[in-house]
Amino acid sequence: MKRYTEEDLETLIEGHLLKSGYTKGDPKAYDKEFCLDVGLLWEFLERTQNKALEALRQRDQDFKKNLLHRLRQQIEEKGMLKVLKDGVEHLGINFKLAYPKPKTQKNPDTLKNYQNNVFSVVRQLHYSQHNQNSIDLVIFLNGLPLFTLELKHSLNRQNAQHALKQYQQDRNPQEPLLKHALAHFALDESFVYLTTKLEKTDTRFISFNKGLNDGSGMVGLECGAGNPPNPQGLKSAYLWEQILQKDQVLNLIFNFLQLVDEGVIFPRYHQLSAVQRLCKAVQNEGVGKRYLIQHSAGSGKSNTITWLSYALIGLSVNEKPLFDSVLVITDRIVLDKQLQKNIQSFFTIRGVVETITEGSRQLKDALAEGKKVIIATIQKFSHILEELPSLAHQKFAIIIDEAHSSQGGAYGDAVKKPQVRPYKRSKRR
Repeated sequence: MKRYTEEDLETLIEGHLLKSGYTKGDPKAYDKEFCLDVGLLWEFLERTQNKALEALRQRDQDFKKNLLHRLRQQIEEKGMLKVLKDGVEHLGINFKLAYPKPKTQKNPDTLKNYQNNVFSVVRQLHYSQHNQNSIDLVIFLNGLPLFTLELKHSLNRQNAQHALKQYQQDRNPQEPLLKHALAHFALDESFVYLTTKLEKTDTRFISFNKGLNDGSGMVGLECGAGNPPNPQGLKSAYLWEQILQKDQVLNLIFNFLQLVDEGVIFPRYHQLSAVQRLCKAVQNEGVGKRYLIQHSAGSGKSNTITWLSYALIGLSVNEKPLFDSVLVITDRIVLDKQLQKNIQSFFTIRGVVETITEGSRQLKDALAEGKKVIIATIQKFSHILEELPSLAHQKFAIIIDEAHSSQGGAYGDAVKKPQVRPYKRSKRR
């Protein structure tokens, strides 16, 4: 295996991204005042929303400069994630700043707009108006900064912990780039860590490593922190070979990253992997199977359930939805308030999420009405088992929180009865 220096690692990552559809960004094109690559932004807007730009031109002679000021204001007020998802409004005209991958190809305009997204990677970006500090790599989407990466390598007698400390000690969190980018990665050839908010020495980095068993439940595999050996290259290569791939980045922005009071929630690797592997399995194997996710204490089970419920509702095969509703079942008499809050935050349209608080009749009505996500206790669910045959035309995905003791008792047995077994193939599904 080739022995990489820090500069070699930088070249390796950039080269892989360029081969996978990124463009090579020019560090001199970065506008430090507006915190973006202005040229790439205008190219994107002209290709995707030329009529809206022309309408704005009719209303404002200095529309380019004023739109940039408006964009900067919106990013300051709402954050980069919100602006990427919702766009920016100026003088009554809304401009999209990114397009998700469409679920179908029925609308050629939607597909074309998605294909016009421009991903770029910039090396050694001097981002500050006050000093000559630079970031090793910065990932942009349509000119807007998404991720920063600080790289280290053992051949330079440094590792990811040195990159982590560099963010904490040498980077001013009030710099526009560092304040507004969605995430910051500290990595070397073996380990990856990330944070979504820089706060000097108070910055909290989380592991973005795969684990030695890569999330596998197979018996006999070594378990523990870190990353497994990679016969094809570096242990940390999954970051640029998988996570930073264009469609995955769009998936993260539109389906996983969530803005909360504390900042942006970014899934850990095991959470992202669990959700995507389950969705792929269901699409390939069809409804009627059972799957098990094992979560250790404090590893973010509530967030995994949230992302999974959101993903399953949007899951389809041949452009046909697989599930009418997703039921999230917990054995806690008082429903987990954090879980409710998490799930409701993903569905901004009212009436999509139903939390069962009034009894089993409310649960049955929610199922009959086709509520997309239904949160209930296992005690309420067990009372309507005899009525489920009347809902035989509907298909449900059931996510059961099995962390607590009642799952092994009568209530848990009731949920797993054949007539309502969530993962058994049946004509009644």
